[in-house]
Amino acid sequence: MSPGRWSHERIPDKKSEEKSEEKSEEKKYKPVEFQFPLLLIRTKGGLRMLDRLGSLRVTPTIGWVLLIALPLIAIATIGLILWNLNLVISSPVLREFARELGPRANLLIPGINPLIPALGWVGLVVAIVVHEVGHGVLARSMGIKVKSMGLVFLAILPLGAFVELDDKKMAKASLRDVGRILAAGPGNNLITAIISLLGIVLIVSSLTPLTTETGVGITDVLEGHPADDLGLLPGDIIISVDSQLTPSFRALADTVSLHSPGDVIDLTYARGDEITNVEITLAPSAENSSRGILGVFLTTSDPTRILENFKAVGMTNPMVYLAPPTLEQAQIPYSNTMGVFYTSPIGPAYVPLANLLFWILFVNFFVGIFNALPIYPLDGGQALRKLLVSVDKIGEKVAMRITLVVTLVMVVLIVGSLILPYILPRI
Repeated sequence: MSPGRWSHERIPDKKSEEKSEEKSEEKKYKPVEFQFPLLLIRTKGGLRMLDRLGSLRVTPTIGWVLLIALPLIAIATIGLILWNLNLVISSPVLREFARELGPRANLLIPGINPLIPALGWVGLVVAIVVHEVGHGVLARSMGIKVKSMGLVFLAILPLGAFVELDDKKMAKASLRDVGRILAAGPGNNLITAIISLLGIVLIVSSLTPLTTETGVGITDVLEGHPADDLGLLPGDIIISVDSQLTPSFRALADTVSLHSPGDVIDLTYARGDEITNVEITLAPSAENSSRGILGVFLTTSDPTRILENFKAVGMTNPMVYLAPPTLEQAQIPYSNTMGVFYTSPIGPAYVPLANLLFWILFVNFFVGIFNALPIYPLDGGQALRKLLVSVDKIGEKVAMRITLVVTLVMVVLIVGSLILPYILPRI
């Protein structure tokens, strides 16, 4: 090769190549794109936000913390799955409860899951957004380009967000860099869940009962029944029946069971600070005409005790805050049915605010721990594959095979815990 040849040939310039790629991508850039049935809206403002957050000094440190936390979260979640599987096998009562809820209760989709109301869509959108933003921010802090970012809609319904990373640079990135980027998704979800949990704890700690009287709370009144005719309302507290105190549902039921339809009983109830004594005629039950009823739905015990127990259990077991307020058996203090018994400095808005925080907590928690599992192509599964590839003497194909085997085992455990209640014997 003659020395003069270099004077006529252009030496490759990485910067010019990158600029050329950027220009090519800019030409392909579509602010709005329809991919049936989804509508994608891209935003350059979002990319600038990722750059700013990625340039913060604290961002790499957060990445390291989340990277360390990812396998710990995965191990804890696997333990939770095994614990749940053991409960399903050993507890006929739990299996019966799962059957009553139905298979739809296992889906984290509002409207399909009977326990998740429309408000759950807010939690789902927040979960997807913080998850994707987490990937994008850590990618920018690692110097990996984010090709595009935007929002995803199903018709006019927002589903969340997306962040498109540079696949070529991700493939060449080191294990620690890729690990931090992958960990940022579920990590962000769990951070969001913790913040929401703290908000709920503050609201619950601010609650006080509307009355100091001890008794059973009325959560609903059946129209056309004796209680409705007398003007009893949800939020009233039944203190006594025939001068017998009723601190629990069982105590009230035992007293009422001594009477028949048509009998007149004395009932004392509290509405705030006002105590009223009335005579009420029992009506026949639709299920059993020989049994007299008031025509009300009641709390299991005194609302004051329910609130105190909830606070006490929450101090030692925060998992109690994952009980949906739509689950009537749980009798959550900030649910729509129980909210009528308490007051807060926030005012009546504490019920919708606490419910909003709950669904953000609920969805982000489960999205976070599920994505941390070693299931490909979830974040945990991708991290496992990258880890195996980095090990000497393990090639790409072997690493992928091991990852798929682990994925299969995890799927079997999860599916098993979901279908066993319908296979094992009933009570």
